[in-house]
Amino acid sequence: FKLYLDDILVTKEDDASIHENSVNDIVIYPNPCKDILQIQSQAFIEQVLILDLSGKLVLKSTSNIINVESLQKGSYIVRVFTNGRVINQPVYIR
Repeated sequence: FKLYLDDILVTKEDDASIHENSVNDIVIYPNPCKDILQIQSQAFIEQVLILDLSGKLVLKSTSNIINVESLQKGSYIVRVFTNGRVINQPVYIR
């Protein structure tokens, strides 16, 4: 058995890419959620999108307090736009 490797380049990712999806400065609670979802952030929240798992937009808001009573029970992705960053976090609606 012989293995030949040619033209392989190993690089270090830019440190900025690590922080792009960091959720350290954003807290989304409660999770799981039944009626009111809250987003706590030190940065200004420009927009919040809630997507189902197929990627379909089901709710859009500019508030940090979101009424999710109208959503069906299940898993969603909360996409928060803040200071030029996009943060995705899963939530479960019960």
